[in-house]
Amino acid sequence: MRLRGRNYEWVLIIGIGFVLRLAHLFQWRKSPFFEYPAVDELYHYLWAKDIANGNILGDGPFFRAPFYPYFLSATFKIFKNPFFYPRLIQMMIGVVALYLVWRLALQITKSRIKSLVVGLVCAIYPAFIYFEARFLLDWLLVFLDTLILILLVRSDRKNNLFWLFLSGVVGGLSAITRPNILPVLLLLFLWWVFAGDAERRKKWLKGAVLFFIGVLIPIIPVSAHNIIYGKDFVLIASQGGINFYIGNNAASDGASSCVPELGTDWQYIQCRYLAEEETGKKLKPSEVSRFYYKKGLNFILNEPISALKLYLRKIYLLLNKFEVSDNQNMGFHKRYSWVLRIPIGFWLIAPLGFASLVFVKDKNQILLAIFVVAYSLTLIPFFITARLRLPIVVPLVILGVDFLFATLKSASNQFMEFLKRYIAILAMIVISWTNWAHIPSNYFAYSYFSLGNIYLRQGRLDDALKSYESAILKDPNFKRAHLNRGVVYFRMRKLEKAEQEFLQELIVDPKSAPAFANLGVTYRLLGKREKAIEFGRKAIELNPFYIDGYYMLAQSYHGLGLEDSALSVLRLGIEKFPQNRRLYLLYGNILELKGEYAEAERAYRNAIGARGRELVSSYELGSIYEEESGIAFDENKILGIAEYNLGSLIAKLGNYDQGIDHLERAKKLYPELPDIYLQLGTAYYLKGENEKSLLSYMRAIELGKDSSALRYNIALVYIRLGNPERAREELQKSLEIDPTFNPARKALKSLK
Repeated sequence: MRLRGRNYEWVLIIGIGFVLRLAHLFQWRKSPFFEYPAVDELYHYLWAKDIANGNILGDGPFFRAPFYPYFLSATFKIFKNPFFYPRLIQMMIGVVALYLVWRLALQITKSRIKSLVVGLVCAIYPAFIYFEARFLLDWLLVFLDTLILILLVRSDRKNNLFWLFLSGVVGGLSAITRPNILPVLLLLFLWWVFAGDAERRKKWLKGAVLFFIGVLIPIIPVSAHNIIYGKDFVLIASQGGINFYIGNNAASDGASSCVPELGTDWQYIQCRYLAEEETGKKLKPSEVSRFYYKKGLNFILNEPISALKLYLRKIYLLLNKFEVSDNQNMGFHKRYSWVLRIPIGFWLIAPLGFASLVFVKDKNQILLAIFVVAYSLTLIPFFITARLRLPIVVPLVILGVDFLFATLKSASNQFMEFLKRYIAILAMIVISWTNWAHIPSNYFAYSYFSLGNIYLRQGRLDDALKSYESAILKDPNFKRAHLNRGVVYFRMRKLEKAEQEFLQELIVDPKSAPAFANLGVTYRLLGKREKAIEFGRKAIELNPFYIDGYYMLAQSYHGLGLEDSALSVLRLGIEKFPQNRRLYLLYGNILELKGEYAEAERAYRNAIGARGRELVSSYELGSIYEEESGIAFDENKILGIAEYNLGSLIAKLGNYDQGIDHLERAKKLYPELPDIYLQLGTAYYLKGENEKSLLSYMRAIELGKDSSALRYNIALVYIRLGNPERAREELQKSLEIDPTFNPARKALKSLK
């Protein structure tokens, strides 16, 4: 059917959508959160940065589907500002998606009025706008999945295999964004087969080949990467099993991404360790995933009643109006943008959209119904959040608007039909508008916690304390809030208050390894030797894969003069984390102090050769939270310190050329570290390159590293350069800093 006249409704739709998105972006830009992504947003941001910085292949098979991070990395390469313009690009794609929504609605409903209403609802729907401005992948699925449906309808209408092939390609892109679309694609293809005539059904095999070749085109490079580079057969990503177990265990609430044995800040390496401990063998990522799939299935088989209750809860969460947050609470962020306060929500979309599913008749309506039901069924085995169900919103809006118009029309002349539709809407309102799952509507604890982390990173310590306090007031049992308050007090050098906060964290979370480790450091600084060791050891016992636990305990031993114990702890840590630079650095420092120069040099070289934190490949939530809080260590700076330590040691042993090479590398990696310039100045002086020595010493002073010894060294350089006047000035400055510095006094007398 071809609609008469020109259709310009899409101009109004994308115009309104564009203005609202731009308004939200500029309002969101003023928010404290704009340049400080958190949790999964931060994970995607760091992964994209890693790719943009040259680590294109990554480390091993993909843990998560890679398409969105690679897309994001491309925007990082193009634009210098990694926060504004990438989000603007995402929102522009969101505007294009509105055009696709309108086109799809027009093809399904055959009505310009209905398609206009659908387009306007999607244009102003706050959840779409909210997620398009986040470094999360779900907005991209709305675009891709809508395009799949358009191409399938077009292929059916024109009976053309080319459009079917294209829908397969887009389906493949959707799969490498989030793989749960794969079983849905099979059902969508079957719809295409049976939506056609008998001739099409006879040629289904040709259509299947073209469609699934299209699907495989984007997937094959990802699988090839995992097989060739990752040495494991992982089709797209290896996270499926862990996510399945998260959604299928006795402690699951159907919404939180919590591994019951490890809590919310679980790390992949811990999950792998538990799997290997239970199986008694080393496991590849694909085997780890299968282990957790089996673990989840065992729960279903062994506790069928509990599993049934959990699945009913997840279905309820899927149908409910409440926007379940798993990263940030959208309600909290309404204070930063009036656009998010537009009163269109799932409360309106769900009753009409889901009620319509039992009334679909037209084959195109059936296509949307298949997508909604099939996609929902791929979510329910895992867990339900607002952003995970985002791809079903467009089909629900189209079906819901069509259903509403049909219901209103039936009111005048088809009473029984109207009654059935009315009852269906009422039933869905009861399910959608109630709160039988007892979901808190204003759970802002995590949002206040994230705000505190931002203030902590900015050095606004008092504001950070207030935000953490707000998180605790919202939820007295919120984990990590007391921990981070302790970190704030630690930075303020208020060690007793830090101790109290860390102890309070242990009341909330008795198995908090970071709290024990931080207490170990605090007690060392307070002079409580036995407690420092006791709490440091406890951190490692609780979590053998808490890297900082090893580092902090070794520091405590080192600070107490127990060098052999410190080295023993570091060897254990290095055995578990052979790519961690900080462990090698401290190991090398202690060996150098003991005079074991060859071993120290080897440790520094290992630090330089290590890959550093495997936050991206291992999905280390603990490290992501550290990054979010600003307490994580910059890998470039750590590498710079390793180069500095190695260069200083080699130069001290008399190899000035090689020492200078490493010190120059350190300077590029950590240009604001004054000690590098001090060592460079000395190495250049000993090598006889006086001008370079002088420049290095002067740079150290610019960076605030002034001292009587440094001024004395500069005077020696001036003496070599035949400039006694400047030498005298520097010697006088040396004595002004420290009148008791005898080498400067003697040199000044000899010049006079």
